[in-house]
Amino acid sequence: MTLRGAEQSDELRLEVRRKHTVPLLDELFAWMALKEGEVLPAGPMATVLRCSLKLGAALRVYASDGCLEIDNNRAERGMRPVAVGRKNWMFFPAEGGGETAEVMLSLVMTTRAIGLNVQSLLRDVLLRIGREPDVSKLTPLGPKVHFAAEVEVARRAAMAYFAGL
Repeated sequence: MTLRGAEQSDELRLEVRRKHTVPLLDELFAWMALKEGEVLPAGPMATVLRCSLKLGAALRVYASDGCLEIDNNRAERGMRPVAVGRKNWMFFPAEGGGETAEVMLSLVMTTRAIGLNVQSLLRDVLLRIGREPDVSKLTPLGPKVHFAAEVEVARRAAMAYFAGL
């Protein structure tokens, strides 16, 4: 059974976790409890085992709820651009540079979070920014809400053009 993509539901994930993951976790924690008595009490392995056993309830939480992820990789990937750019943004040649970077990063991350193409949105915003007085139309959700008809006309024209080639 493959649990990937849009068809994966929280209920299905919880069912699989109860069936497969909980028994594995029980076995792992039983093994750790057994090994804790076999290793040197002051050694690094004993420290790891004690810590893992102490945090057992917290480590098992993801197996009790299908909507929880097993890791935080998505959050880490979201923070990576900020962490990588932190030293680059420490000094700005202009006084307003930090605020500009803040606005741009917020726009990019919001656009990614709602599943839009960042380059397309930025291109659209830059093309409209000089002639659009309503700033709400330039937010990540703005083009979809305010310019849907215009985009549809342009899409149909492009489809007709390519159909005629």
